Amino acid sequence: GHKAKGYIMAIVRNPYDIVVRMWLFLGGVEFMDFHDFVYSLCNNIEFKEKIIFPIPLIREFMFGQFFDRHGKCKADIILHHENINDGLNALLDIYGVSEIGRWKPRGIFTSSVENGKKYEEYYTPELQKMIEKKYALELEGFGYTFEGLVDNNLFADGSKIKYNPITCEGKIF
Repeated sequence: GHKAKGYIMAIVRNPYDIVVRMWLFLGGVEFMDFHDFVYSLCNNIEFKEKIIFPIPLIREFMFGQFFDRHGKCKADIILHHENINDGLNALLDIYGVSEIGRWKPRGIFTSSVENGKKYEEYYTPELQKMIEKKYALELEGFGYTFEGLVDNNLFADGSKIKYNPITCEGKIF
């Protein structure tokens, strides 16, 4: 019989935002000072407590799970977290989904805000440079800077990045 084609969809988020969310998820200041967390993360220093998830997955490349062992991005569609509502509705338009099946967001998806503090407020210039160096491939490859998206594209292009999760080697075309 006829086999329907499926699509692999992924969502990317600003690496600066991800690091803050990860730190908050692990307990924030009760876990460790943010500066120490970023320093340890960027310098591959082991944390006192054993952390199984998500640290080992993102030590080398935050979005490594999108790539196969040949370095090819397996995601057919990559949405930017910052534009997820518009991106999902654009996909529904592309695939001709009627108003009945439309995505109805419960709220606006934005960057990390904890107690009214945005992710940018957690970083000193030193920490910002550390993340910029550690996650340069993610930032450039998916169109991010410290301030946010380079452009306002709803979708990211994973085909311009090659990353091998086995050798932890990556580059941008």
